[in-house]
Amino acid sequence: MLPPRRSPILYACVSTGSTVLADATIGSGGDDEDLEAIAAKCLENAPPHHLRYSHTVRGRVYSFLMDGGPFVFFSISEDGRGPPFRFLRRVRDAFAASIGSPGRRRIFRRCFQERFGPVIRRLAEADEKAGVEIECAAEAKGEEEERRRREAWRRHVRVILAADLVVCLVLFAIWMSICGGLRCIP
Repeated sequence: MLPPRRSPILYACVSTGSTVLADATIGSGGDDEDLEAIAAKCLENAPPHHLRYSHTVRGRVYSFLMDGGPFVFFSISEDGRGPPFRFLRRVRDAFAASIGSPGRRRIFRRCFQERFGPVIRRLAEADEKAGVEIECAAEAKGEEEERRRREAWRRHVRVILAADLVVCLVLFAIWMSICGGLRCIP
């Protein structure tokens, strides 16, 4: 049985510009870090001409998903613990299904928090469960690849030993023909 695994997603939010509309802190960012403040700084400096963008700093992945619309989907996750863009696409799709088109609705800070904050948390938990399944499959695949590598190495060693044996037998045959048997040995 695998030990309990915490979500690789530490923080996620939906924003328009630098205004956070809904967010969720899923994991622990450490006692000395305020993930919301870090996210606010990242959103202020979001790259303007990208559809998706990620940046890794000190073992954390800061990911942006921007589909050309007014909304930016942002996450902070641990490095190497699953693809954050898969999670962000699921957040985007759930947001579109849940909120629909804002139309002329007045958008203000955290205006979708009650409605969509729990949805982000559920998606992160579902992503965590999927991550455990992916890890199990990757582990099984890794064991299979390791077995295949060993078998290929064994075949390679057998071929080299057989080639060495053939070379030695040919050299021995040449030596025997030149010397006329064992007469070259005093």
